[in-house]
Amino acid sequence: MKTFTKKSLSVILSVLMIISSFAFFGGSVDFRSLFLTASAEDTLTEGNYKYTVTDGEAAITGYVNKPTGDIILPDTLGGYAVTSIEGWAFYDCTGLKSVTIGNSVTSIGEKAFSDCAGLTSVTIGNSVTSIGDFAFYDCNGLKSVTIGNSVTSIGYRAFSGCRGLRSVTIGNSVTSIGGAAFEDCGALTKIEVSSGNKNYSSEDGVLFNIDKTELIQCPGGKKGEYIIPDSVTSIGWAAFLGCTGLTSVTIGNSVKSIGWAAFSGCSGLKSVLIPYSVTSIEDYAFDCCDALTKIEVSSGNKNYSSEDGVLFNIDKTELIRCPGGKKGEYIIPDSVTSIGRWAFWGCDGLTSVTIGNSVTSIGNSAFYGCRGLTSVTIGNSVTSIGNESFSDCTGLTSVTIGNSVTSIGYYAFSDCDGLKDVYYSGTEEQWN
Repeated sequence: MKTFTKKSLSVILSVLMIISSFAFFGGSVDFRSLFLTASAEDTLTEGNYKYTVTDGEAAITGYVNKPTGDIILPDTLGGYAVTSIEGWAFYDCTGLKSVTIGNSVTSIGEKAFSDCAGLTSVTIGNSVTSIGDFAFYDCNGLKSVTIGNSVTSIGYRAFSGCRGLRSVTIGNSVTSIGGAAFEDCGALTKIEVSSGNKNYSSEDGVLFNIDKTELIQCPGGKKGEYIIPDSVTSIGWAAFLGCTGLTSVTIGNSVKSIGWAAFSGCSGLKSVLIPYSVTSIEDYAFDCCDALTKIEVSSGNKNYSSEDGVLFNIDKTELIRCPGGKKGEYIIPDSVTSIGRWAFWGCDGLTSVTIGNSVTSIGNSAFYGCRGLTSVTIGNSVTSIGNESFSDCTGLTSVTIGNSVTSIGYYAFSDCDGLKDVYYSGTEEQWN
């Protein structure tokens, strides 16, 4: 049964008045086109589904009562073919177990089935061409997905957080896969690509571009050691994010760039050797690697260097990343003038850090979440302390701030519940 909003009824009454006028003067009217034009922007209801009609096609926008169990989406609503499932249509329907999407549907919108934690099975019809951003995000119960040969695009983080997902098969028509489409899928052991695909390929369950120069996604369930093929020149955005079972990764001398958050969350990774060929390492590349005790750089590298397992730029003026597994006390080398943003983030094992007089700036969130840190001495050359620099350092009890500091960012010491003593080495006049 269809129901109409007040807006719909108002428009329909106007249409009927127009029809009456036409009839009175002997005109002819296309009743269907008039009705469709009038209600194109209105939300209609049939059964348990809400939908809109545009250009003679129906789009499912939501539901009346939250659906549960196994559902088969209708091929038609109100006599119109259902061609799309709009964004957020079934968001957070945790009681859904399985969904069958008919062959009339061509697109699945952003977050259409996001956070459907109970969803275990999805059958995607043969006409679907696009799967939107976050479409199945955080569907923890989803175990397998077959992406048919009609699909051409898979959105950003489309299946991210599907921690029960074990295997993925990508059809031969896919031309675009958004960033981190399968990241944080801890049970996923292989991503396979149909042999006829002209844009993507797979090897040993890992997803690459067609000529294997870019490593796009390592499945989250991969364990042990992994050697990156010699053909690879770039490691993609979040390519190994959340691969907690990896203990070792060999990065070959062909690799030039390591993407944003490439190895973030690889909590089992113990050491990393960056070859001489790498010219670019993006932010968060090695964040949340709790077991990582050293990041080493090959001596021939012209852009990066390492000392005591810590990553620096080539001349050691910027401290880029301290490995997450570093413990005890750490003294920052005298050559360092800046501490990069998130440089020590999550280094729980650090108890003390000495920031020398050569350092002039501490980046945003530089020591965020260093909960084992009990004391910090900030040298007299530091002029700025960034936003949230020491936020969530719950074990911090004392801080000594040098006399050159002129700027302390927002929430620089927020959630430092144990902080009792703050010492300033300058004068009262300088502080004011």
